[in-house]
Amino acid sequence: MWQRLWNRWRRSPAPAFLIAVYLSLRWRCLVSPAATIRFPFNLVIGKGSRIGRSKIIASGRGIRLGERFEMGYGAVLDAQDGEIRIGDDSGVGPYVVIYGEGTVAIGDYVAIASHSTIVAANHKFTDPQELIRLQGSTARGITVEDDVWIAAHCVILDGVKIARGSVVAAGAVVNKDVVAYTVVGGTPATLIKERRSPVEVGGASLKEMQKQG
Repeated sequence: MWQRLWNRWRRSPAPAFLIAVYLSLRWRCLVSPAATIRFPFNLVIGKGSRIGRSKIIASGRGIRLGERFEMGYGAVLDAQDGEIRIGDDSGVGPYVVIYGEGTVAIGDYVAIASHSTIVAANHKFTDPQELIRLQGSTARGITVEDDVWIAAHCVILDGVKIARGSVVAAGAVVNKDVVAYTVVGGTPATLIKERRSPVEVGGASLKEMQKQG
């Protein structure tokens, strides 16, 4: 019984508005009182971030958000039994859903537009004689590097790496790695065009590129 009470308290230790005030003061950010936050002590929020009327479930290994992160109305971050990490100056639009079962790592200056879904897990379904829900799942993880734009209504599947400087066109379903500085689109996503190569930027880091203008 005590374990159940402890787990319940960790999940939701106070009313929503008090959790919002605590997180806003603790991390020097702005969390809406209308936001739903579960496992707030597993949540790290970077300075200057803005969390709107959305839902964050920092279960598992928790959720870490960078500085100046923005989270739109109705978006959901659910770590499940894994972890979600998002870098500085990134944002997720309205109704974006991210499940971190196998760990989702998102870099700096990443824009994820409305209604996109990132799921770091996948159902097993190899045995047609067994119910799919009873066959378990795999969780390999998803990586999105710096300076990526994922447009509206995209689906990013487990095991994928979206490399730096790439663009995922609206409505795409990404089921394999995306090469740096390319634009992909379609179902499943395929190459549309190239942007620029890493050689053109001299291998500079994203923050160095920002300083150079």
